[in-house]
Amino acid sequence: MEGNDTISQATPKVGSMKNRNNVLLVLCILFCSYFYVAISDGTGGGQEECLNAATCGDCLQKNPMCAWCETNDYSDTGKSRCDTEDNLLTLGCLNYTMPLTEIIKLEDEELSDAEGHNEAIQVQPQRVSLKIRSGDTHTLRMKVRQAEDYPVDLYYVMDLSRSMQDDLEKLKVLGKIIAEEMGTITSNFRLGFGVFVDKTVLPYISTVPRKINEPCPGCEAPYSFRNVLPLDNRTDLFAKKVNQTKISGNLDTPEGSLDALMQATVCKGEIGWRERANI
Repeated sequence: MEGNDTISQATPKVGSMKNRNNVLLVLCILFCSYFYVAISDGTGGGQEECLNAATCGDCLQKNPMCAWCETNDYSDTGKSRCDTEDNLLTLGCLNYTMPLTEIIKLEDEELSDAEGHNEAIQVQPQRVSLKIRSGDTHTLRMKVRQAEDYPVDLYYVMDLSRSMQDDLEKLKVLGKIIAEEMGTITSNFRLGFGVFVDKTVLPYISTVPRKINEPCPGCEAPYSFRNVLPLDNRTDLFAKKVNQTKISGNLDTPEGSLDALMQATVCKGEIGWRERANI
């Protein structure tokens, strides 16, 4: 009897634990169901933000999930013209605007070195069409690699006013060193040389006749810009042309550097820039 009493007392405890577990299971199922419904009806995706927009522009900038109903009398029934796409469809709006971010890779060749007549490819993708929704963001991943033996065009533009006399002497020494150093990077290398002084009118230079022809003792007549050596793979010509160059002179401190850079950039044919070369 004593043993039977023990068994009869233990039975309700086991049943109580089972009931408690069942209740916890039901609560867990209810919570998960509520969480799923909350996500599926858009309450977790910016629905409330969409409802506060008054215009199409404001609507589309509120949240990437927002769409704008194009039906003018849609809001007469008290419904918001700005809502999530699913809600607009559910509530009867079939004509709505919801631009999406879109990326199209127009050219996406693999990175490669130059081979034969084929040019090296250093950036991938090469051409991209990207449409981004207002207020949205997009990450564009690109691959970049320095190709071996890639063409390099180096055009040296120098100020030859009298204050640059010391620098000209240094360039005469550096000309050969530049060519040798670039040769260690690529064999497809061209070197050019241009010089400038200033505009040949007052107040940039002296217009006194004797000063125009010789602005300083032993100096050359001033000029705006000269393309002394178009880009050439005979790098020994660079040192030769630099050695033949003479200093000139002007009046004001600023020289015509911008004029020279503009001409060196725009006059592609005269300078000899290559389309695919590193500059």
